[in-house]
Amino acid sequence: MSKILGRPIFYSKPSLLKFRRTMLQRGTKKDFVNVMVMLYLITQMGNAKQITQDLPNYLGRPAHSVADFIAANEALFAPAK
Repeated sequence: MSKILGRPIFYSKPSLLKFRRTMLQRGTKKDFVNVMVMLYLITQMGNAKQITQDLPNYLGRPAHSVADFIAANEALFAPAK
């Protein structure tokens, strides 16, 4: 991501409680925050290790790489003003 956008991108890895509190303070709906926390927990516990090739079947077309998506949608990743 940093290479494509030409600027450093950092992942801060906040604690779950800090992340949850921050998202709620930003006005994100509580139910959505709870889902994000659960997805994070599942990933951290190693329960999301398996990589499948199901996405093209669901989409009905080949999947795009994250790098291709970022390059095609660079404006979405512009720094906040």
